[in-house]
Amino acid sequence: MIHHLTKSGETNLKFTEEHRNFSRSIHHNNTKIHEIARSVIDKLIERNLLKENAIDDAGGCLPKGFILTSHGGLFKLSLDRKNNALPHFIEGENVDSNLCFVAAAMNTCANIVVKYGKNTCKVLRQKVLEKHTDKDVLEIINE
Repeated sequence: MIHHLTKSGETNLKFTEEHRNFSRSIHHNNTKIHEIARSVIDKLIERNLLKENAIDDAGGCLPKGFILTSHGGLFKLSLDRKNNALPHFIEGENVDSNLCFVAAAMNTCANIVVKYGKNTCKVLRQKVLEKHTDKDVLEIINE
C-alpha cells in the first residue's frame, strides 16, 4: 500500500516539486517504505483500530478491526487524505498528519470523511432514511 501511494505521490502534478521529490525518495527506498508502514501500524495499534468493534475515522464500526490484507473487503484499511492537494505522507510531519484511517468503501475523492468526521456514517445513514421509507431498508439500517 505505501509503495503504491508514494508512486502516485511522485507523479501527481498537483503536488509541489518538494512533495513529489519526497514521495520519490520513499518510493525508491524499501527501508523508508517499511519505516512508514511501521509508523502506520503503530498508529493503528495506539488507536485500537485492529481490535474488535473498533471505530474508524468515519465513525464506522469495524467488527474485527481493520483487515490488513490485499483483499480485505469492506473493512480493509484505506488511507484517505485529509487534504487532496497534498500527498499522503509529508516530510517532517507525523505519518498521520494528512491521513484518515477509514474502511475502503469510505475513501472517495469527495473527502466526505473530512467534511463529517466521526459523524460520516451517522450522516449517511440519516440521508438514506430521508430518501427511503421501505420497512425492510429501515430495519437493516437500524440494526
